[in-house]
Amino acid sequence: MLISECVKRLPGIGNVLSAYNPFIRRYGRGELITSPDRPLDHILIVASGMAFIYAIASDGSVMQIAVAEKGTIIGDAEFAEHGSTALFVEARDDVDCLAIPLDGQRQKLERDPCFLMALSASLAGKLRSASMNRIDDRPLEERLLSYVRYGCEGSVMEGIERATYSLHCSRRQLHRLLAKLCGKGRLERIGKGRYRIC
Repeated sequence: MLISECVKRLPGIGNVLSAYNPFIRRYGRGELITSPDRPLDHILIVASGMAFIYAIASDGSVMQIAVAEKGTIIGDAEFAEHGSTALFVEARDDVDCLAIPLDGQRQKLERDPCFLMALSASLAGKLRSASMNRIDDRPLEERLLSYVRYGCEGSVMEGIERATYSLHCSRRQLHRLLAKLCGKGRLERIGKGRYRIC
């Protein structure tokens, strides 16, 4: 993928990035994009693909933070804190990112209001996602309806994979529940992997 194609995929921030000599980094399915043992020396902006952002608690359990999709900035918190990450970002499928080297460009980025607004929006999205991803003891049916209503753009769920990650359930459980809710008239299937509240 060419840099110009990546920039086109990122409306709003894509054109701003060209001033920072970005290049493309590709990650394959299952590859760690970042982890606590690797210092982050680039800001990464997802241009295509999907990755999961998570942490590992002291008891070994996985805490899901967010899903990184097109436009998500990876390294936003680390940039703001001048530190290394406590999070893992793992490619769920093939992921293309625009990479901006921090070496020699940090001060310029810190003074760029467009970049800082994009950074703020990215952090806010992860905070919103993390707050919705907390383990909750409501029945899966209630969690699914809340997820579609409040966690999906336009209250339209697109993609089973992201929903299973966010709802902490299996694909099989989710498919059964989607069929049940469509049968009850609470959800409507509007395409492959796409559902909306009725």
